[in-house]
Amino acid sequence: MLPEEAVEKLGSGAVATKEPVAAGEVALLSLTAIAEESVPGEAVQAVEPAAPSDDVAAVVWRDFKPGGGEAGVVEEGELGLPGAECRCWAPQGR
Repeated sequence: MLPEEAVEKLGSGAVATKEPVAAGEVALLSLTAIAEESVPGEAVQAVEPAAPSDDVAAVVWRDFKPGGGEAGVVEEGELGLPGAECRCWAPQGR
């Protein structure tokens, strides 16, 4: 899990982890500044995936729950963002 302070905002709405995500870990990329009308119509409940022991996994979701909730935690009623692109690079940039 990546706390909010572990994610760096880049240009054009992109975000990046400040530290590497190791094999067997899940990158939780929670986005909070997304208006409801900007969420794709085909969006469904966000789910934290299991990461294979030799790979990483990621989930990108609208981290907003009406009535409150816990930041950075995938909760009931929070929608995944279909079509979000995640790219992984080795520390050497490849």
